[in-house]
This record gives sequence, C-alpha cells and structure tokens, in this order.
Amino acid sequence: MKILNINLSALSSDEYLRSDFKYYNFVCTKKWNVFDSKSSNLIPLFEILHEEKNKFDYKDEEEYYGVPTGSSYIDEYGKIVSTQMVTKDDHPNRLKYQIDGESILLSSLRLAKVPSVTFENLDYDKYVFSNGFYILKNKSNWNKKFLMYLLRMPHIKKVLDNNIYRGIGISNFKIEDFLKIKIPNVPQNIQQDFCDEIKEIESKIDDEYVKVNGNSQIINEILSKHFAYDSNLLTKLEKGMTYGTQSCPDKSIGLMNLKITEFVNDNTNIRFSYRSKNRLLNEIVDIIKNKSYLKIKDITLSIEKGVQPEYADFGVPVIKIANLKNEYINTDFEEFANETYCNKLKKEKFVKINDILICSIGKGSLGKVDLVEEEIEAILSVDNYMLRIDKEKYLPEFLTYYLRSIFGISQFELNYSGATNQIHIYDYDILDFIIPNISIDKQQVIVDEIRKQIKIQQKRKKEIKEKSYEILNILKSKIIDGGEE
Repeated sequence: MKILNINLSALSSDEYLRSDFKYYNFVCTKKWNVFDSKSSNLIPLFEILHEEKNKFDYKDEEEYYGVPTGSSYIDEYGKIVSTQMVTKDDHPNRLKYQIDGESILLSSLRLAKVPSVTFENLDYDKYVFSNGFYILKNKSNWNKKFLMYLLRMPHIKKVLDNNIYRGIGISNFKIEDFLKIKIPNVPQNIQQDFCDEIKEIESKIDDEYVKVNGNSQIINEILSKHFAYDSNLLTKLEKGMTYGTQSCPDKSIGLMNLKITEFVNDNTNIRFSYRSKNRLLNEIVDIIKNKSYLKIKDITLSIEKGVQPEYADFGVPVIKIANLKNEYINTDFEEFANETYCNKLKKEKFVKINDILICSIGKGSLGKVDLVEEEIEAILSVDNYMLRIDKEKYLPEFLTYYLRSIFGISQFELNYSGATNQIHIYDYDILDFIIPNISIDKQQVIVDEIRKQIKIQQKRKKEIKEKSYEILNILKSKIIDGGEE
C-alpha cells in the first residue's frame, strides 16, 4: 500500500475531490511543472489553449470518414491510418465533431500511442471525429506546429498515463486537468526557429514512414504463402472486442440462423452470441482444421495465471497489460511488488525465457501476445497468463507469431466470455486453440522469414525514431533553454 500525507487544502484543489495517490503525489511534488523547469516564467496550458467542439452537420445520402480514438485509427506517429465509413442514418453517437485546419486533436485515452494527432490536407467537410478526442484551439500567438510537437513530448505523455487519468479499464483524463500543466513561456521567435530547423528532418521521416508495414501485416503475408489463404483476409473481418480485431472496420448488425445443437462448442461451453458463431471466423480456423492440426494443450508444459501482488515503491517488477505491446515487452516498469510477498510465491509464478504472455481480460486488450526473450526477474499481473510449451514439439517464437496472426485473432474473438469492458478468456479456452501440426524445421523456416521482414521494418522504424529524437532534443533545448526568465 502506498501512503501520502497531504494537507486538506491540497485535497480540495481538485474539484472532484478524488482520493488518488498518483494524482496528489504528482500535484504536491511537481506542482504541474512537468519539465521540472527552473524558469520563473511558467505558463499553464489554459492560457495558450482552449477547448472548442463543433457538432458535425451530417447531410442526407452522404458518406463520411469517421475517426474514433484507438490504435487502429491513430498510429504511433500520430497519423490517421484508418477511418470508419458512416452516414447520417448510420453512425455511432460518439462520432459527432468537426475540425478545421487550426484544430489541435488530443486523444483523451490513457495509454494512447501518442497524445496529439497529426493531420494534413483533410477534407474537413467529410471527416467526423469521436468524442474521445479533445479538440483544442490556440487562443494565443503560439506556433501550432511547435505546440503539436510539445504535446507529444514524453514528459507530458507520462503525466497523462500515470498521474492525472481517472477511472479503471478504459480510462482517460479530464481536459481541465490537462490544461493546468505548466510549461516555460517560449518566445515566438524561438518557436519559429524550431519549426525552421526541423524541416529537413521531417522530410526524411516522411520518406521512411511510407515504407513501413506493421508486424501483423508481415506475419499474415508470410503465413498466407505457407497455409494457402488470402493475405487480405484480415481486412474482411469486423472490429470486435479483442486486441487483434481493433484494426478491422467497425461491425454492423448481423443476423444468423442456427440450429440449437450448433450452440454447443467442442469444449461443451454453450455460447449464445453472434460472435462465437461468426461464419468467417470459423472458416478462418477451418483453414488449419482442414490440414493436420493439434491443440495448444498437446504441446503445453503448463499455463500459469498471474498474481494480484502487494505493491510497493520498490521491489520486484510487475508485468501488467500496459507492458505487453504485442510486438515486445516494455521493461520500463512502473509498478513493483513487495519483496516479502514475492519470496512467498512459487517459482512458477516468476516469468522465464520463452514464456508466452497472453492478456486474458479487457476490451481492446484481450489477446495481446508477447514472448519473454531475455532474463527478467519479474512477476505477471493477474490479468495475464504465462504459457509454457514443450520446445521439443513446438517453437515458442512460431506459436507467438501464429497467435498474433489471423488464426490466433479469430480464436481469441471466438472464445472470449463476458460483455462491455469486462471480457475475459480462460486458460482452458486457450489450451483448446487449434494450431498447425507442422515440423520444427518448417516452423523455423517460417520464423526466419518473418524475422527477416520484421528486421527490415525495425531498421526503418529505428531511423524514424532516431530522427524523431533529433526533433525532441531540439525541442527540449528550446523549451528548457529558450523559456523567458
């Protein structure tokens, strides 16, 4: 348990009277100064920005590009990569705001890949945005591009993700909290110098960005060659509740006629849902079923559920849902378990190399899959499973790629239980997943092909990241050194 002693006056500084360690620890120690700036001339964001949301005017018989929040629509570079086609008669209530060229879009979601969204050359009469965005306008003379980069700085993202968010599950932050953040008051000529200085770097980033493919696309393109299916099959799926379907189009209402006997699955669970009997999802699994196949339980040594630890400021790192990136495990740990508590745990509860970590709960998170590829002294939170397989029968890396492919995505979507944000999947469901019965040698060939293509993409991403760091360092010099004293 974490304890913080504060004055009642500090507690009343929040109009919602929240009782929240992470919030007051930040407010009392940082006093909203996210950059730890020594400048005496700090300015709160509410003096620079204000919220302005204009309702979108839908017209009859017109189609529009809806942009919800979420990783399937906004990528890690802040660019809009996908939209949802909507009309006046058929659009979710959350899609209702219009922007213009002067707008600044900020995702309200905790753990959004990037806070501020980049957009250029949009047809503003055709794009409609979710109420999950805060739409801000510059009410000062600050340079918009300078502000956009500033709002993406890790100093600010860290505060949004770890200190001022509210709620559990799909949580977000309040705009009034965000606008209290204080930054150095940077003169306009220095803002312009920054924008001029980064033009060439931005151009190089754009050149590399257009060549980048996602790992999911790479995995499915390679598996499609070995298992003879359409590599674009994933684009035909509808967006569901699990992680892997979040890049698919939003689903419409579907009807299906079934016999009562068809509601009983092989594992005897009775599921009364359209999703569990979705024909396309089942046809995808049948691609493997129609060949020689196994079930995960046939190659499993054990499957361990994570624990609910006793937390402490220091101790053994806890791998939580947020650490699973479906490409790698983020080892910049924010949460730690009490060592005394951990000393009482069975050794099986500590992660090991070649463990496959699977997120078992939560809308938009269930179905994340990552492989432990290095020694980490850590435990896993209760929302995840550790799957340990017999390496003589199956390669952990191949199974990880397979579970991230359309075959894994389909089975996670078919087998989860629950509704709203409280969906979950059980260990016995995962153990019943269908997997191809192929030799270790064949698995290795596929793994090597995927590795080769991912390595090419990683090189491109690394170049983009290095150039982005250049921009970040230039910006830091302007903010920290360029603020008026």
